[in-house]
Amino acid sequence: MNRNLILFLTLTALTLTAAAADEPWFDLEKCGFCKEIAKQPGLPEHMKTEYHDTKTGIISVTYIDKDYEGAFAKAQTGIRQVVADKMAGKPVVACKHCAAIGEFYGMGIMPESIKSEKCIVVIYSSSDAVVVTKLQDFGKKTNEAIAEMAKKKESADAKK
Repeated sequence: MNRNLILFLTLTALTLTAAAADEPWFDLEKCGFCKEIAKQPGLPEHMKTEYHDTKTGIISVTYIDKDYEGAFAKAQTGIRQVVADKMAGKPVVACKHCAAIGEFYGMGIMPESIKSEKCIVVIYSSSDAVVVTKLQDFGKKTNEAIAEMAKKKESADAKK
């Protein structure tokens, strides 16, 4: 299991900051987790995550371009520091996405992580049908937010 990914997920579990309804699903500027990824030049554009439903929840699949694996490792180092800050009692802001992952931990969900040569797969599962629905709703919202971010980037790139 990828230790750094577990640290990221642990940090989100420790951060249950409520996000206002009008705040974005991801917040690369304010969220303590997302900021660490955004700090690495080009990393957000060179990683892709998608969520898929399973019978018992969801899986996320994240692809990181080979040339950006080092940047991803640096982001994980930054996330470890955010974990340390949170554990030391410092306030940590979380976007809706990261706060939702923290809520899953609060429900007792312990994701399984698999790192292959080509991607990172995280499996979120539950035997509780209500929780499965919450997981699948989260996956759907996340996929929609990722698609919206991609559209905004395409639009901005077209204006250049």
